[in-house]
Amino acid sequence: SPLNRAYLSLQQAVDERGNVSTRNVKLALTDFAGLSSVFDTMLRISHIESSTDRSNFASFSGAELLQDITETYEPVIANTGQKLTYSYLGNTSIPLFGDRKMLIQLLANLIENASRFAPRGTEIQLSFSENKGNPVLEVADSGPGIPASKRDHVLRPFGSLSEDGHLS
Repeated sequence: SPLNRAYLSLQQAVDERGNVSTRNVKLALTDFAGLSSVFDTMLRISHIESSTDRSNFASFSGAELLQDITETYEPVIANTGQKLTYSYLGNTSIPLFGDRKMLIQLLANLIENASRFAPRGTEIQLSFSENKGNPVLEVADSGPGIPASKRDHVLRPFGSLSEDGHLS
């Protein structure tokens, strides 16, 4: 976890003689920044769920969102021997309404998970469509998927699988 990495980096920053490694301190600071970002996201989600505050909500194009996120992640995914694509199905002029930053974070997490748990050659597809006048965003991949017995677990807050497919 980011907290454990930061703790280990700080432990390693000081050697037996009390000398400080600037590199490990910088790694720990990076890990703490990541941890702070995770907590900020969790607080924002909690705030959205528990109130009617929609101050960061706005209308925006789902088609543009998919294009932007694909352009950002496609080179990273290509480096793993995988492919990231996007498509539009139906009426793409229907706007999304929500917190764009949080939606980007959600899509980034789904893309990263699909890439991490799928083998080389996997295609990760993003799509934007509409269903009965409502916008629909999807992230799908051609990888092995999550075993049915573990799907409920990964949908819980902080639920995840380890690289070898065990609950963590």
